[in-house]
Amino acid sequence: MEKGLSGVDGPATGTEPEVSALREALVFPAPEAGRDPDYVGPSITTVAQLLYGQSDAGVLYISKDGKTLLRGEMFRMDADPFAETRAKEHPEGNPSKGPADARVTVVEFSDFECPHCRQLYMAMKILQPKYPQIAKREHIVGVVKIEVLIRDDGTVQKASAIKGHPLLVPAAEEAVRKWTYQPASINGKAVKATTEVDLTFTGND
Repeated sequence: MEKGLSGVDGPATGTEPEVSALREALVFPAPEAGRDPDYVGPSITTVAQLLYGQSDAGVLYISKDGKTLLRGEMFRMDADPFAETRAKEHPEGNPSKGPADARVTVVEFSDFECPHCRQLYMAMKILQPKYPQIAKREHIVGVVKIEVLIRDDGTVQKASAIKGHPLLVPAAEEAVRKWTYQPASINGKAVKATTEVDLTFTGND
């Protein structure tokens, strides 16, 4: 039996020389002892296949002093780290909610059989206002501006419409009352706060 990276006993599927070489690569002396200071560790796939017979995508990064190991992604700070991902997105023609000219667009990738995706869907249903049926029948759209009084624990104490169509106001107020904010603070102490939010009702809500 070989010790896995987490210290849990598990079968080593690689040969002993492979496992020994892997361990030597993962824990090594400081750069001044001969290791390349810019060394990047082996891939997670290599680690998992050798120690557990499993495969996973990822990269291990090891600090220059050999004391810290990190699994994750590294991004350049002088460039947009998500430009390549956004270039692959083509949301046009897909189901959407909200106004087409919204300042922020959130693209969601979901698996209809995934329980976590379902949880997100149910949570979003709670957060979003329910389009009143009478407003749908009358093709009423527009923005409702809500003034929100927030308690020091982030929950909504009061939500009152400042402007908006009368048929849309109740749904907007009801939705905002269910929200929870990051509490405001002064000198490190949570305090009450007020803010204003716009809820947009469109024909595809």
